[in-house]
Amino acid sequence: MSNMSDLSRDEIELRDRKIRKLRKQGLTLRAIGEKYNVTRERIRQICQGIPKPDLKTYYDNECVVCGTTFTVDSESKNKQTCSDKCLKKIQSKNNYKNGRWTGELIKLECHACGCEFYRTKRWINQSNHKNYRNEEVDIESKNWYCSKQCYYERNKDKDV
Repeated sequence: MSNMSDLSRDEIELRDRKIRKLRKQGLTLRAIGEKYNVTRERIRQICQGIPKPDLKTYYDNECVVCGTTFTVDSESKNKQTCSDKCLKKIQSKNNYKNGRWTGELIKLECHACGCEFYRTKRWINQSNHKNYRNEEVDIESKNWYCSKQCYYERNKDKDV
């Protein structure tokens, strides 16, 4: 190849762009350096700010709350929500405690509107006040509502 003094500024910028592109594709510093007759250190300096392609793997996950697809790296591949807002919605239903997902979700049907929704066994036991007795709740024997609004609409004619 030619010396640095033989290359114009435009040629150097074009070469640097090609080097960055090769690095993003996963080529090693050594392989790129041999191709352009430049040291590994110079390649590293040119590619500064580009993440090491061989260390990070990215995954597309779907948010369990809103269904949005979001991208995470290999360290966060088990992340289930796309934002703090969605995470707080999940946490409010008591299926996220001490940094762990409980995985005890039970699918229920709203007695008023017929929509499907999920609650945890813990939430169901607390709603029946049987948690202190360690008794299992008979899910079929109770009317479940997805919201307070559905509950009030269904029971507005009944005397409390």
